Amino acid sequence: MNSTPTADGFKSRGGSPSERRRIPMVVACGECRRRKCDGSHPICNMCNTRRRSCHYETEEGESRQKALKRKHDQLEASHNELSDFVTCLAKQDNSTVLDVMGKVRTGGNIGDLLQSLRSRTASRVTSIDSDRREKQVLILSNLMQGTDALPEIEHFLDAFVNDRLWIRGYDEVDFDLLRNRLFNARALGQILASSTPIHQISSPPAVLQSGLRSSTRQTMLHDEPLDMPLVILPAAPWTRISDDDLLVSRLVTIFLNYQNTYWRYLEADLFLQAMKQAQPPSNFCSAFLVNAVLAMASLSAEHRAVFFEAGDYTSRGRQFHEEAMRLWILEDGRASVTNLQALVILSMDLRGKDKLGMSLLAVALQINKDLPHVATSSEHGGPGALTRARALKSQNVPSEPRSSERNNDAEADAEHFKAAYWTSEAADLALKAAKILENYRGVYGLKVVLPFIFQAATTASFILLDHCSRETGPRRPNDELHSIEAFEEPRSGLEESFRCLLGVATQVSIARGAALMVLKTAKIMKVELPASVMRLPRTVAEIAWGTRNDRSLSSSYPNYALVAAKGGRPEGLTMEELLDKWSNLSI
Repeated sequence: MNSTPTADGFKSRGGSPSERRRIPMVVACGECRRRKCDGSHPICNMCNTRRRSCHYETEEGESRQKALKRKHDQLEASHNELSDFVTCLAKQDNSTVLDVMGKVRTGGNIGDLLQSLRSRTASRVTSIDSDRREKQVLILSNLMQGTDALPEIEHFLDAFVNDRLWIRGYDEVDFDLLRNRLFNARALGQILASSTPIHQISSPPAVLQSGLRSSTRQTMLHDEPLDMPLVILPAAPWTRISDDDLLVSRLVTIFLNYQNTYWRYLEADLFLQAMKQAQPPSNFCSAFLVNAVLAMASLSAEHRAVFFEAGDYTSRGRQFHEEAMRLWILEDGRASVTNLQALVILSMDLRGKDKLGMSLLAVALQINKDLPHVATSSEHGGPGALTRARALKSQNVPSEPRSSERNNDAEADAEHFKAAYWTSEAADLALKAAKILENYRGVYGLKVVLPFIFQAATTASFILLDHCSRETGPRRPNDELHSIEAFEEPRSGLEESFRCLLGVATQVSIARGAALMVLKTAKIMKVELPASVMRLPRTVAEIAWGTRNDRSLSSSYPNYALVAAKGGRPEGLTMEELLDKWSNLSI
């Protein structure tokens, strides 16, 4: 007789109770014995019949061995989570510990609390790393913008990289005192090695514990900040970016002392009088003009408030620049003296956006035509830049009366440029320019960014790079030129011009792009640069530039060395085009 299954898990044979047998289950529920449980999920028949809860230690279709392994893994994960929670909690301050323990007592989830603690710890670590990097950038920028030559910088970097200057740690140095002051490597080393207050550092050379060599210059620093205002000016109603009168006064002081001295953008006395009265509208001051002034001055300031991005020198004053551009749109092209002045200032703002600058300059020229002004006599017209360059030649050049027409000397300039640039006279001029850069850097440093420093350093670097590729040995100064001091070795001149270019490159984007072009061009031309020249950009890139790329540059600045090799044709050889082509550049 065939056997038949029953609901209780028994089998009967021939219907005889004595012949019934139980089939044991592999995994039974917690309430039934193995021989009584039929293994049904989620509730077995026995528990269902007796109306009681049914619980299995295993999942459906899971063996007991796999269930034990799963339970072990769960316990291990729970243990690790709790251990991490305790470890992370031990690193918190007392107020945080009390707050977290209060949440534990009210039934807070340990996993959620651990995630919160980890986020808080990561944020604090990021803040510490960011603060440390900001200080490193400040130190390196002070070094590169100081008065030292390459040997002193290299010696400082040896100590800096090897951490010999961090004996006392970061916390004991008031780094804000380094801002807006001019230092050399010796002074920086003494401050960092001993935490000596700035006012206690004297100029006589001393042997430092760190082994730094003394600078050849006697003056180690200027104790007074470079932006000490002579008059306090109101921030309102001229700018909405900052309400700090002292900051605005410092920035205006920088602009008037340095940028406006180089290029007379405005009449200082009229501008200051109108700004101090704070009664717009004014013929000599406007919100548009003030924000343009603050944007340019910020590129030579180190106050935290001028940084758009902490630690990024090229971002300084971006907020003022963007505000000025917003105000210009509101002006709707109106012709006024203040609008003309502001547009010229913005066109000269060294932010790696010279294409924008050229468009602003074109508008400024049109406004200049629209404004009524008194025609000046041709007898009082000043010489152009290239006219002054031609005047360096000792040979007699017949003078011609100046025409009242604008740019009347363009043709003569072009002839001089073609004759001078592609001949050895260009190298002589570059060697003299490098010497002038050395003298300027040794006395004034490179804290304040002036256009002629960038232009001279960039042009000299490209010209001397070209001559280093095909010349060795010293050059004799050109007797046709006035007796201006000059380097004799093209490589020495290249070292100095590129050192100054890098000093400016720690501050403004366009100089950074030019430095990148010089380095990559040297690789293309197979010019072996001095080891000191190669080391500096690596250090500057690692510390001051970080991982930022310069795709934000919108510059038509030419690569003079490659233009020369191409016969004077600049097509495809601008900064933006080349850096885009050399996107895989690494320094």
